Amino acid sequence: MRSWGGELTVIGYLLVALYALLGCAVITGIHIYQYVEWGKRIFTLRSALHNRDLPSHRKLDASHLTVPAKYLSPASSGYILGRSGRQYVRILPSQDSFCALVCSSRDPENQ
Repeated sequence: MRSWGGELTVIGYLLVALYALLGCAVITGIHIYQYVEWGKRIFTLRSALHNRDLPSHRKLDASHLTVPAKYLSPASSGYILGRSGRQYVRILPSQDSFCALVCSSRDPENQ
């Protein structure tokens, strides 16, 4: 076989096979790291280098904030803001000086 202006020897074939296996080993190692550390389950060749489908650490930290214990309650009492795990995040008007106006409107055209 002629390649790059000369004959490709047995050593050349072995080097090409070694480079191909080395590339596969690197990509497999990256995918194993992503599986163990990030819990990623879907892999492609591009995902070894581009991780746009994974949330960044800053986004994970921002979306899973630590709620102070004084706002957590197992029962729904006061003004409920949401849930954190199995507890309600709430504000008690008797303990907190909190005043808010919550409004909701419906667009009659988009019903």
